Amino acid sequence: MEGLDNSKDEQPAVNLKCIVFTILLALGYWYLPRKNKWILLALLYFPYLVLAWYDWGYDCRRNMGPTYLANWYWWAKPPESRQIVAYKNWSKKMRAKVAVVDIILLIVGISLAPAFLRWRPV
Repeated sequence: MEGLDNSKDEQPAVNLKCIVFTILLALGYWYLPRKNKWILLALLYFPYLVLAWYDWGYDCRRNMGPTYLANWYWWAKPPESRQIVAYKNWSKKMRAKVAVVDIILLIVGISLAPAFLRWRPV
């Protein structure tokens, strides 16, 4: 049907709980005696996924909507979670907007990769 669009563009959200949780894990690790940049990198990525499964499993009511970086995380989150359902209902325009932000962050990450690889935490 022409002109029929069932998409719903819920604005990308910032999940402060996930950000604070991730930063606390990273800071906690940073102050341990032995610093390992690969563990630090993992602690900046995986806790977000753990919280997504926690929110879904315990039916958290303050579950945030989809976020920027959706393309980085959607594959590992609970498929029935509010974030993924909302993400799947985004219009092509909203998905493109989020993809642009994700690509910019990917380019920044790639450009910082050589410095990260040379970095030797003291």
